[in-house]
Amino acid sequence: AARADRSGGFTLEGVGGRALSDKWDQEFRSLHGMSTRDFPNLFVIGTFRQSAGTINVPYSFGDQAEHAAETIAILLRLGATRMEVTQAAEDAWTDQCKQKSRRDLAYLRNCTPGSYNGEGNTENLSLLVDPYGGGPFEYAQLIRDWRTNGGMKRDLDLA
Repeated sequence: AARADRSGGFTLEGVGGRALSDKWDQEFRSLHGMSTRDFPNLFVIGTFRQSAGTINVPYSFGDQAEHAAETIAILLRLGATRMEVTQAAEDAWTDQCKQKSRRDLAYLRNCTPGSYNGEGNTENLSLLVDPYGGGPFEYAQLIRDWRTNGGMKRDLDLA
């Protein structure tokens, strides 16, 4: 499996020294596919997991970069020096991604075993690594609305 923190040649460590790759190897959970609990002040840009998936990769990554920059600007205006995703926010986003998933489990159950269907074990197949199923435009609007409608105060612990 591709490791989220290895492309730069270093290991991202969060609270208590836990590696991001270890957390996401167990189960991918995030807020907007970009931030995750126990990794304060972290924005991961360049992934489609629980984020907008589209064939136009620069478009999606541009939305992610804008979201990170705008969120940081708002946090600075609030005087925050540390932000961390709450467990409730991570759980709610993961549930929303599950509901929006476009994965066809019936197809995967009948497919030859491989990486896309958990080597034929679809009962333990995590839907959490799929892109946000609402598409890139819905995702972009959703994260814009989150920034302007109180999402940060609800979903982030700030210090």
